[in-house]
Amino acid sequence: MSTDESGSRKRAAATKRERTNRVILAAARTLFDQYGYHGVKRDDVAKLARVGTATIFSHYPTKQALAIAAYAPSVLRLMADMEKRLPIMTSPEPYFTTFIWNLAVCLAQQPAMAVALLPLSRDSRSHSEGDEATHVLSFRDLAEFIGKLLMRCTDAHAQDSATLVNDIADFALSGLLTWIVQHPERPGKDAADLMLAHLL
Repeated sequence: MSTDESGSRKRAAATKRERTNRVILAAARTLFDQYGYHGVKRDDVAKLARVGTATIFSHYPTKQALAIAAYAPSVLRLMADMEKRLPIMTSPEPYFTTFIWNLAVCLAQQPAMAVALLPLSRDSRSHSEGDEATHVLSFRDLAEFIGKLLMRCTDAHAQDSATLVNDIADFALSGLLTWIVQHPERPGKDAADLMLAHLL
């Protein structure tokens, strides 16, 4: 087999895997939106996506990883938008407030994401890298991002202050996720207001 043929086959396989992945995630979002995190099994997603259960398991070894992957793009977009604004922030507090409101609304509209992220909050600092390696977005990623924004608001630069701010961000994000999971009928803005009242 020539190098061209080998490369062509690899590209075709990657394209097929990506297409299958998009179908799986679309099916997962549909089912999680309709039945909630606990009302969906990976077998259900496989049926709706018209793929084998083994295919779901090969893409997402846990239901938690599947739920996070299904909804992560919206949270990652919020983070990317805020990352672009970081260099131009002269007064970071309004940006931070807006980010927390948008995050809370996003999570409240996609509660399966909150349910999937919440267990990762437990001792997030003691997890090895492999524990969250299957997740597109981890609790730690999001908490550290919130900590970075919070440091800009509080002007914390010393290492001790940065560690404390990151611990506060972990605690606040865990509280936000818990509140959203426990109050599915309430709007995300309520959760954001509660979180911001403790942070600022």
